[in-house]
Order: sequence, then structure tokens, then C-alpha cells
Amino acid sequence: MLICTSTLIEGVNTKAKNVIIFDNTIAREKLDFFTFNNIKGRSGRMFEHFVGRVFLFHEPPEEELPFVDFPVFTQGADMPDSILVQLDDADLSPESRTRLEPFTQQTDLPMELLKIHSSIEPDNLLALARHLKTASARQKALLAWTGYPRWENLKEVCVLAWTHLLSGRRQAGVVSGAQLALKISKLRDTPDIRRRILDELEGQYAAATVDEAVERVLEFERTWASFELPRVLRAFSDIRSHVVGGSGDYSFFAGKLENLFRPPFQVALEEFGVPLQVSDKLTRTLRGLESIDEALAAVKALRVDSLDLDQFEQEVVKDCQVAL
Repeated sequence: MLICTSTLIEGVNTKAKNVIIFDNTIAREKLDFFTFNNIKGRSGRMFEHFVGRVFLFHEPPEEELPFVDFPVFTQGADMPDSILVQLDDADLSPESRTRLEPFTQQTDLPMELLKIHSSIEPDNLLALARHLKTASARQKALLAWTGYPRWENLKEVCVLAWTHLLSGRRQAGVVSGAQLALKISKLRDTPDIRRRILDELEGQYAAATVDEAVERVLEFERTWASFELPRVLRAFSDIRSHVVGGSGDYSFFAGKLENLFRPPFQVALEEFGVPLQVSDKLTRTLRGLESIDEALAAVKALRVDSLDLDQFEQEVVKDCQVAL
């Protein structure tokens, strides 16, 4: 028996034959038709319960058609500039064409770059480009790196990216560009997640509880390391190259970062139920592999009982083998 709040609609997978919907609100808002169907749909699962039953204590919400907005067609005032720059000129409305004039008429960055890095607002990309045009010789030298950066190189990039590309976005316990650089350095030098959780409990911005420290570290890996910063680094690298020129390419480091400084197949193995903390213990066994297909074949052939894993970790690997 599982008793839960509306979190049931947020990805909790069930194999329930019966679902009892006790209330018809979330907080003070009535369940809409879409949410009601989402909850109702948790009853009955193929290959387990072919027919599900739903018990209600209230009348179901009235059926309604969802409103779906297609920004490409409506081009409303709330449409982000980052989407607008992707549209062909022939598809632009007169109002949208006027909105785009500041970008099409500027000479700081070509429109191609604004389109390539559309996950970042064009105003932010231009702000960084204009800063780099007036940067000091020392700052330009700190930004001219390839491969793995030294601390001062990484800090300079993160501080500028935090100011211009990220607009000071606070997330996962990160409150500044310098702190972002520090966390990236710790991730690179200390892959052990336990050590980094303990570090989150120290310092000026220490987590209040162990739970908060755990959540910060995991969220940092999911958001900043695996997604946010790699795309920002690639955009920064292209802008720096266009504005300043000379040597410097952050793409190698961005690739290492989004794989948490591990072989790419290790991150992919998480999708097959093998967490990084377990695959870290298999690195000697899986050494030299180039692709996820090779890694899966190697995992399937493992003699799990002979590995240096505790009982729970062995069960995790065995579950993965059964599913392959």
C-alpha cells in the first residue's frame, strides 16, 4: 500500500491495480482535467495489472481541451529572444522583425553565433562580447587556454560567465562565479561524493543539514556540471575566439565536465541502473572501453560475486545484467 500526496504525478512509477483519489485539490487549487487523468492513469499496468480500478470521493473535473501555444506562430510579446533569432526572416511577423533589429544591426557578434548558442539569451551573449572587447591584456591572457585550465583560468571564466551569461543565477548552493569555479575544481580533484558532501557542511555557505548537503552535491552534478556549465563554456569559448582571437578552446574541458571527469560510458551506465559510485569501483575491470555498447557487454559478462562490491552494490549490478 502506497499513501502519497500529489507527488504521485511527478514521476512515481507504480504497478497499482487500484488507485483511490481521496481529495480533488492540490493545496487550494482544484485538480484540472490533465492532472486528474495523470493520477488516474497510475492504475493498471501492462504485464502486471491489465485492468485498473479508480475510486473517487468527488466528481471528476469536467473534460476540457488543453491550450497549446506555438510561439513560432503566435510570436507573442513574451516569446524569448533566444527563440525569435532562430526563425527565418520570411516567418517573422512585423512586430518580431522590429524586436530583432537590435540583434541584426549590431556588429559585436554574427547572427550565426547567436543562433548556435540559442540556449542563452542573445542579450547575455552580446554583453559578454562587449566586455571582452574592453578587457585588459591580463584578463585576455587568463582566458586563452585549451585543455585543462589552471585555477586562475577557470576562476576568470566562471566569474565572467556568472556575471554576463548566467545573470547571477543561484542554484544548488552556488552563489557566485568564484564559488562555481571552486566546486568544479573539487569535482575534478575529488570524485568521491562522500568527501564533497562533507565539504558542503563547512565554510561560509555551509549547508544547514546533511540532507541539504547531499541534495546540493547531487543537484550540482545534475545541473551545473552535466548541463549548465558545459553549454556556457562552449558559448564562452566561441565568443572569446570571435572577439579576441588567438589560441583558446574550452570544448575539451566542457566535454570532460559534462561526463563528471569520467569516461563517457560511466555516465551512460546510470541510465541502465548502475550509479557512478558503483561504476567507479569497476573502473579497473572496465578500463580501455570506448563506447557504451562495449561497456554493457563487459558488464553483462562480469562475475559479480568476485568483485570488490558490498551486497547491495552486487544486487544493483545483477539487476542491470538481468535487464540487458
